[in-house]
Amino acid sequence: MLIGQNLVPDASFEDYNRLPCSVNEFLIQDLLRSWLQPIPATTDYWNSLSDPDCFLNPMQTTVSPRTGNGMIGLITAVVQDGAKIQYKEYVEAKLTSKLKQGTLYYAEFYAHNRVKSIVQSDILAANNIGAAFTDSLILHPVNRNAPDHILLKAAIKENEPIGMAWQKVHGCFLATSASQYVLIGNFNSIDSTKLVGLPTA
Repeated sequence: MLIGQNLVPDASFEDYNRLPCSVNEFLIQDLLRSWLQPIPATTDYWNSLSDPDCFLNPMQTTVSPRTGNGMIGLITAVVQDGAKIQYKEYVEAKLTSKLKQGTLYYAEFYAHNRVKSIVQSDILAANNIGAAFTDSLILHPVNRNAPDHILLKAAIKENEPIGMAWQKVHGCFLATSASQYVLIGNFNSIDSTKLVGLPTA
């Protein structure tokens, strides 16, 4: 993700402890060695090496990994019964070395709309997916008081809704502190997130 010297471990989500199969069976940190989910959510890990009958084999959806075998599935916006709700999903990793305050960095990752939804018939695309950097780990335990979204200032983000093809999210940013963690997701409120409908066929 950080070009020149890549500071993000396992940027392609290939270094796994176990292959995924069913949704909500394990947390991301149980499946991947370098990544975790900072808040309790249903973040998904997909891998094409999983059994073909497993729900989390990409064969079961309309999107294949851009490179390699692994990819992450995040919810960046939700509309439920016609109302926007704040729930979102994220992943987080510890950088291989801290950012240097005052240094200019370039970051990139790729995002793709899932196209086919298992929870609603209308397919929506959202903007604001991005990367944020923090000095300390964000990790909320699983309990009823855990937050359902994170509000941070993204270092880079996509201002237009993600469509039905792999799309590069990229940009330069100035490190404001010696951050050592990167998070990916939508760090804006749902009210400031743009949603557009996509064709279902």
